[in-house]
Amino acid sequence: MGATQLAEAIGGDDLGAGVRGELAAHPLPSDAVGLGEDDVAALQDAYGAEERTVLTLAAALDGR
Repeated sequence: MGATQLAEAIGGDDLGAGVRGELAAHPLPSDAVGLGEDDVAALQDAYGAEERTVLTLAAALDGR
């Protein structure tokens, strides 16, 4: 189960859309050979978005 499906199961379509938007706005960098400085920053940004998503889901579960 992906983060979006999990969000929908926890909080419905609105939470699912929020998670989908957060992750889409901060995608993982491409799998191109080698990681340049921009790729490292993009990777850190994507991991930050995933971390925020986990915290959002945890907060939604706490509010149940």
